[in-house]
Formats: sequence, structure tokens, C-alpha cells
Amino acid sequence: MAEAAFKSLRETADLRHLRQIVVGLDEGVILIDPDQSLLWANDAALAMHGVNDIAALGATVDEYRSRFQLRYRNNHRLEADDYPIERVVTGDSFFWKSWWR
Repeated sequence: MAEAAFKSLRETADLRHLRQIVVGLDEGVILIDPDQSLLWANDAALAMHGVNDIAALGATVDEYRSRFQLRYRNNHRLEADDYPIERVVTGDSFFWKSWWR
């Protein structure tokens, strides 16, 4: 049963469905496979990172983290374990406003 939970998103029709849901959102959304590869990003995510395509974000969560330095509003850098992308991959759940403030 645990194997099914980590099935690659690439291997399912769910990826296409998820892309259809988030394509028009104003919020930036990056879809990540359970193997930690970046699969897709909507236009808002690309724009907020200042890039034109998913390849510029990195192929994996590790590459993403090495390319982008996230900071709090007070300009302090987030530690690697505090990146939202890292927290999601590790299964952490959080309310976005608590991170954003």
C-alpha cells in the first residue's frame, strides 16, 4: 500500500488533471513528483521566479534550492529545511499564511 502512495505522477493521468486545475491560478504552483523532480510550473510560478520555463527552475528540488534563495520579508534567508518546496516533499503540512507573513 505504501508503494502506491509514492507512484510517480508522470505515470498517471493526474498530472494532466492537476495542470488543468492550476494553470490559471494567480498563485505560483510548482508540481513535484514524489521522486523530488520538478514536473511543471504555472505561469505565475515562472514569473515570480523570473524565468521562462521549468528547466530554469531546476530539474529537482535540490537544484531548485541551489538556484533560488528565499527570504523572509525582513530579508533573512530561509534555511534549506524551511523552503516550502522542501517541506511539501517531506510530507509536512502548513498553512501558507503562517509562512508568508
